[in-house]
Amino acid sequence: MGGATVNAEYQSRTSALVSLIVFLILSAVAGGAGHFYFVHLRNQIIEEKKNELHAISELKVRQLAAWRGERFSGASFIFNSRTIADEVAMICKYPTQTRNRKQTLG
Repeated sequence: MGGATVNAEYQSRTSALVSLIVFLILSAVAGGAGHFYFVHLRNQIIEEKKNELHAISELKVRQLAAWRGERFSGASFIFNSRTIADEVAMICKYPTQTRNRKQTLG
């Protein structure tokens, strides 16, 4: 009877060891899968944010180009306007006359 209890005890320990090994392997697989899933999602989010920032920067570049074009258009009109040039020349020629200055500058 002594041999039967030793054999049962050995099987019990072996069964517990096998269960522990299976648990550790499954835990490692689940942890590895979770890690790879996390890395995949992180990279996906980073890529989405890069695309969003790229779209915003393109929009801002277009807005700045339009703003600059508007400013150059206004400056070109003033530069090429003979009437405005004559009024500015009058202000420069007679700087003390407030009537000319008020009319021209508003």
